[in-house]
Amino acid sequence: MFISDTAKYKIIGICTSCVQSDYVRDIVSSISRKGVKEGYKVLLFNTFCDLYHNISYNHGEASIFDLINYDILDVLIIMPEAIKRDSISNEISKRAHEHGVPVICVDSTMDNCCSVTFNYSDVFEKIVRHVIEFHGCRRVNFIAGVKGNTFSEERIEAYKKVLAENGIEFEPERLGYGDFWDMPTKGVLEKFLESSLEFPQAIICANDAMAIAACSILRERGIKVPEDVIVTGFDGIELEQYNSPRLTTAAVDNDVLGEKIINAIDHMMNGVPLPEKIEVSYTMRISQSCGCKKIDPREVGDKILELYHRMNNSDGHEQHMFSYLAKSVECHTVEEMAKVMARSGDYYSWVCTNTDFLSNTRQRERFNNSFTKQMRVFMQTFDNKYKTGEVFDTKDLLPDMEQVLGRHNCLMFSPLHFQDEVIGYAANSYSPIYFLFQNTRRFINNTNQIMESFKNRQRLERANAELARIHMLDPMTGIYNRGAFTRT
Repeated sequence: MFISDTAKYKIIGICTSCVQSDYVRDIVSSISRKGVKEGYKVLLFNTFCDLYHNISYNHGEASIFDLINYDILDVLIIMPEAIKRDSISNEISKRAHEHGVPVICVDSTMDNCCSVTFNYSDVFEKIVRHVIEFHGCRRVNFIAGVKGNTFSEERIEAYKKVLAENGIEFEPERLGYGDFWDMPTKGVLEKFLESSLEFPQAIICANDAMAIAACSILRERGIKVPEDVIVTGFDGIELEQYNSPRLTTAAVDNDVLGEKIINAIDHMMNGVPLPEKIEVSYTMRISQSCGCKKIDPREVGDKILELYHRMNNSDGHEQHMFSYLAKSVECHTVEEMAKVMARSGDYYSWVCTNTDFLSNTRQRERFNNSFTKQMRVFMQTFDNKYKTGEVFDTKDLLPDMEQVLGRHNCLMFSPLHFQDEVIGYAANSYSPIYFLFQNTRRFINNTNQIMESFKNRQRLERANAELARIHMLDPMTGIYNRGAFTRT
């Protein structure tokens, strides 16, 4: 809990990666939205790529988790499936427990943590039953994910189970592996089309990405969905909204997810221990691709228009970032750079650097740490104003943190680094209802390059100035030489 002389705030920390993706964004937004409603402040620590590969760049990304001040957290939520590196997730959890902070693990299981798990199998079985028992399909093909993958194998077993219970013989040729994405799905569809077996009445897919690819390939072949063949998906990804026909699929109810997590946290704050497990079920969404709902041309038009506006917004922001890069090259002072940065980032944002950022040597205290004990505000923007230069303790995360929390409910912290050399971090206020994390990602990626270039220019200018100074001094006496008097 954050406690000062005049304020007290309940704090939820969230550690994740790839918040710009549909899946992670929806979960983070749900938790943030419900948390804010119940009076919590949310601190999100995010990397914009997963940390699966053990490379220098990812070491720099992971530095953001070293920033966490566990002393002000009431609970920490970790998303290991998004981070994709168990050693990092386990280290975060270990540090939290050392500080007495309870941990909630979403979509995975970790030792000594409350695990939030999703019940996939029951709902997937309902989709298969809907196709076979409600629509009466007897020739049902299945496109699975990666062979041997736990989720994929569970869905294959559900498919086989429902076939058997309805007296339908399993035919191996009606099963293919699309590896959860579109290109392998194309190969599977071609095998189905070339098979000597009678063409299927339905194609059940283990996720939406493969179902969308299947619909597209079938359309190219002149085969209509759902008139000629039923297609179903699973996962409820955002792209499904723009597919025609809309998929019969299943998705987690993120409102329920956020509500269950915040309810558990509320109970914990009132003295009830966190449960070992919180289960969230997927919900089946019956739609157009099985024929239960008619395709409305107006809906298709609305979605196309919405997609156009999103693409237009993305293109506009990309042009804005090009301008940011161009203007940054002309900056020679921190003040000039901060001014350009303030006009290019989010409305309320901070860029904080290690205090040794522009020095020629790394401070000794940072030999084994990502950050110096104090940080310097390179740029802070607020109410169409900006400032630079303020130094504050790193454990405070931001200068005037009490005032910041009083004004903002949700803050995201992202790493600034060049490969594994940590520059500092960026922070911004975000809305739990609507926020373009993709735009923030572009800004951060550009800022990483800009800050490294700015540092190198500063060092080069200092080196040139020192070289010029040396050339104007007599090496024996240290006084100005003839060249110096000539220049003056």
